[in-house]
Amino acid sequence: MGKKRTTQNSLAAEEGMKKEAKKKQTKRILASAETEQEIKMRPIKKKKEETKTPLDPIEVPSGSIEPSHSIEEIQPDQSDLVNKMADLRKEKEKEMTDLRLEKEDELQKLRMEKDNEIADHRKEKEEEIDYLRKEKEEEM
Repeated sequence: MGKKRTTQNSLAAEEGMKKEAKKKQTKRILASAETEQEIKMRPIKKKKEETKTPLDPIEVPSGSIEPSHSIEEIQPDQSDLVNKMADLRKEKEKEMTDLRLEKEDELQKLRMEKDNEIADHRKEKEEEIDYLRKEKEEEM
C-alpha cells in the first residue's frame, strides 16, 4: 500500500507541475501579445529631415577636354539588358537541347551497331555449330 500512495503522490505532483508550467506559458503568451499591441499602438516617429546644402559646382579648367557624350548615353537601358539576357538564356537552352538530342541519336546508333555486331557474331557461331554437327553426323 505504501508504494501505491507514493506513486499516486508523485503523479499528482507531476500533474501539478504541468499545470503550473501551462499557466506560466499562457501568462508569457498574453504578455507578449500585450507588448505587440502596445508596439502597434505607438505613434510612428518621423525621421528628422536633414538640411542638405547644394554642392558647389566643379570648375573645369579652360584647357581640359569635356566629354562629348553623357553617362546616360553610354549605359544601355536595363530592360534591354534583361531582354538580351533572356534571349541568351533561351539560345543556350536551345543549344543544350539540340546537343542532348544529338548525343541521344549517337548513342542510339551505337547501340544499334552493337546489337547488329552481337547478332552477326551469334549467327556466325550458330553456323559454326551447325557445321560441326553435320561433320559429326557424317562421321558417325
